[in-house]
Amino acid sequence: MVSVTVTDDGEPQESATVSLNWVVSATPPINSDPIIVSIDDQESNVSDIISLQVIASDINITDTLSYTLVGQPPGLSISPSGLISGMISNTTNTNIPYQVSVTVTDDGNPQGSASDSFVWTVNAGSNVNNSPVIAEINDQNDQAEDIISLQVFASDSDLGDTLSYSATGLPSGLSIAPSSGLITGTISGDAADTSPYVVSVTVTDDGEPQQNASTSFYWNVEAINQENQVLYRVNAGGNTLTSIDTEPANWSSDTSSSPSSFVNSSGTNNTYSVSSAITLDPSVPRVKCH
Repeated sequence: MVSVTVTDDGEPQESATVSLNWVVSATPPINSDPIIVSIDDQESNVSDIISLQVIASDINITDTLSYTLVGQPPGLSISPSGLISGMISNTTNTNIPYQVSVTVTDDGNPQGSASDSFVWTVNAGSNVNNSPVIAEINDQNDQAEDIISLQVFASDSDLGDTLSYSATGLPSGLSIAPSSGLITGTISGDAADTSPYVVSVTVTDDGEPQQNASTSFYWNVEAINQENQVLYRVNAGGNTLTSIDTEPANWSSDTSSSPSSFVNSSGTNNTYSVSSAITLDPSVPRVKCH
């Protein structure tokens, strides 16, 4: 309660008094903006690994600060603690500098913020991972059951890179060696049924980031020439033997008790002997004699 009295200087003096209530409230705290330390212009190369700490403070010591980043080169981001990090992407535009802005915001009431802008120049540099180069492969023409050995050739200007190979659309029976690029195998007997084949070969390096190159070609497979196809086999003087090559025909038996239907005279089964060496064709199975 406050009383105010006014008194004159007359004779006798007179006075008057008035009373009032004066309520005093606490003064609300003032939230100050955070302060961000100026960031120097940056210069980096493509594929550089970045770690740049943004420094900021706030006199309101209970305030929590948060950070945002805009305009940065691809591959970079800012953490909740203000650390700009990442690897500059190989898709970065090296022709014009990036106009980057960092903003720090507190959680006071009302919120306060501060920003700083700088230029980030990105150069191509010498550590850019280059794509491998794969040699063109001519269209292929083969016959079913052909034995294939086709080398894919590729190179990489980054001498330390290791190349790996893959292929799609190969005729059945063929495959590619991932480490050497050699296409090998025996073309399946029925591969001509779905010919021609559109084959795509891809070579990939192990650089950072990985790069690859591809080439495509046609592979035509013709049906096996019937004139050269084995129709019958006879194990003269022996039992049935299973084929060990790509021909489907097994060696049929021809014994004295069960002569082959292909002998000239089924009643005569003589033993053949010769003093010179006999060389076996690789298609003849080797059997043990008892």
